[in-house]
This record gives sequence, structure tokens and C-alpha cells, in this order.
Amino acid sequence: MKDRDARTAEEPVAAGGAIEVLLHDAGLHAHLARLGVDLADRSHMPRRVEHQADVFAHHRRHADATRAAVRAWGRQVVCLDEREHPASLTAVLMPDRVDADELRRTVVERYHMSLGAGVGRIAGRAFRIGHLGDFNDLMLAGTLCGVEMGLRATGVPLVNSGVKSALALLAGEPVPA
Repeated sequence: MKDRDARTAEEPVAAGGAIEVLLHDAGLHAHLARLGVDLADRSHMPRRVEHQADVFAHHRRHADATRAAVRAWGRQVVCLDEREHPASLTAVLMPDRVDADELRRTVVERYHMSLGAGVGRIAGRAFRIGHLGDFNDLMLAGTLCGVEMGLRATGVPLVNSGVKSALALLAGEPVPA
């Protein structure tokens, strides 16, 4: 493997190779090789979604499940036009007089999970949940559990369990009212 600085911009790095570059740069590549870790063996890795339409449907499904959780909590999704929700993230408006950044601090301190900050006019009034990229149903469920636990810890009243609603949607079951 070439040094990272010796590679040219024209040389592509394979998807798996990016991990190897990071490990090499951190000085861990040789150590893992001594332990018998084969970084080229990806047989244990989950199958990747291969078609662009599948990728979009996957992200839309997670967005829908996240928004089902937000509605179940009794919170408002920040989006001017319901038809234009992004599939990449969901912004959640906090109740009046509740600091969204305090929720974010609580979640990161207690559960070691990071939520995005509200920006612009909603700074301090909203937080963002990301659900894009190499993200599966279990990861989304864990994220929503962390948010729900954080909302409870900061004293935000919840109407219902958002996690339960999201899991129902992901399972193709009716979402509880």
C-alpha cells in the first residue's frame, strides 16, 4: 500500500481500502495484521443495497419511521412543506421554554450519542436526527431510543412511545395511535 501522501488524486481507493488507509495512517494496520485480522476479508459484512432506487427507498423508510416517532412523542417536525421532507434527516421542534441544546448535551453525556443542532432561526429550539448512509433498522431503533430517553431525562412530556411507533412502521404493522 502506498503512503497516503504518495497517492495521486487520480488513484481510486476501494470502498474497503478507505478503512485500511485510516488504519494505516493511525499506525494500526501492522498491529491488526500481527493479530491475524484479514482486512481484505469482508465475508462477515452485510450485503450492501446495490440499486439507486433501493437506496432512496431505504432512506425514505427510515425517514418515515423517524417522523412516526416524532409524531408519537407529540413533537412537531420542522418542515414547511410536508411533501418535501428530506430523507437524510429530521428536525424536531422542542416545546416552548425547553432548550434543544440542553437535550443534545444530556444525550451526548448520558448515552454517548450525538444529535444535530438546530440552525438559523431554530437554533436552540430544535434538534436534528440523522438517518442517512450506512444505517440499518437496528441503528435507527437505537437512535430513537436514545432520543426518547433524552427527552424523558430533560423533562419533556411525551404523548406516546415514539420507539414503539417507529418499530411498528419498520415491521410493516399499523402504527399505534
